[in-house]
Amino acid sequence: MVRQMKEAGCRRVYLGLESGSQATLRLMNKQATLDEGISAVHAYRRAGIEVAASFLVGYPGETVASIEETFKLSALAAFDEISFTCPSAARVQLFARLGGPDEARTGPRRTRSPSSTPRDRRALAAGAGSQRP
Repeated sequence: MVRQMKEAGCRRVYLGLESGSQATLRLMNKQATLDEGISAVHAYRRAGIEVAASFLVGYPGETVASIEETFKLSALAAFDEISFTCPSAARVQLFARLGGPDEARTGPRRTRSPSSTPRDRRALAAGAGSQRP
């Protein structure tokens, strides 16, 4: 199927891998395994299709060690695009580790665009979008 996707013009797939920890995938009641996700990434890469992935960190019951497993997988796989989503309660702990929401926004890609409000869009149009106070 992957070869047929490439022949049909598919250039990139978006995979909701959710976690780099099998234990967390079980907590989420996911039917796919971590090994299946990794195999899919390899299959798309071999076919010349770019791979984007999304992960959820801070899922209820997830441990710091399992979050580290997710970060390790995301770094080792060198995805073409990546996004992390963090449930509200977990953001406080994650931002404390990263240094705050401003520092988290400076990463390579954010799930939510900084231009999501009219005020932010005006600031970006004025050239102030990337400036920090």
